[in-house]
Amino acid sequence: MISLPTDGSRLCREVHDTFLGDKQNLNLLAICLPQPKSPEEISISEADKLLVLMLRGSYLLENVNVVEKLRALTVLEISGSRDWKMNLPADFFLQVPRLWSLDFSGTGIESLPDSFSELTELRGLVLRQCSSLKQLPKLAKFTKLEVIDLSECTSFKRLQEKSFRSLEKLKVINFSHTKIEKLPIVRTLTNLKIILLKGCSSLSGMRLLRQVLSIKVLDLSGATNQKFGGILDPYQRPQNTILKVSRLPLLDSHNFFM
Repeated sequence: MISLPTDGSRLCREVHDTFLGDKQNLNLLAICLPQPKSPEEISISEADKLLVLMLRGSYLLENVNVVEKLRALTVLEISGSRDWKMNLPADFFLQVPRLWSLDFSGTGIESLPDSFSELTELRGLVLRQCSSLKQLPKLAKFTKLEVIDLSECTSFKRLQEKSFRSLEKLKVINFSHTKIEKLPIVRTLTNLKIILLKGCSSLSGMRLLRQVLSIKVLDLSGATNQKFGGILDPYQRPQNTILKVSRLPLLDSHNFFM
């Protein structure tokens, strides 16, 4: 496994070859503050065994086409590139069907192609601080999903699902500081532990939340359009359960998963 941090200087091909060596046996590549316009400049198209690719702070990134050749990928993170606004190819996610963790945090991405709905192995979805993101394709096939974090997606208003019934393994929901208006029905989710809706000033619907006895943490601080009465019934909860409807920040779901 190889992790290659950089100081922001453009990596030349000679540096690639020196550090990466035999790319066919490369499993993990993490680069912080690189300046490539495309992952192709990092010469990873031959790394057909690459499992983890993390590009953080790639502010010059223009396309990610080479990722389509990395069919073994299980973890993909491209974060901190706020100018990244290009549309992904329609079949982009069909080329990386094994992904179980996807993180596009802090990018300028506006939407995801419909092929995103085919990531049936996905466990963690982190799209925090994607301020231009307005909607997502359907999530119904994500039966293994444990964490969904859309916090600070300040343009995001609604999900296509009225119910999260099929997301039976879901543990963490973080929609803090979004414009979401209604939380999908979660009453059947027995693994759900944490719901963070801090600063959701447009939130008006909390469907049958009081029936979800597994909830440990609920943050509704700043959800000024939401009536608190009757959301949770503490007398129906196990004695070892701690519930917090707080006016203070509670948890960071980005660290809960992984």
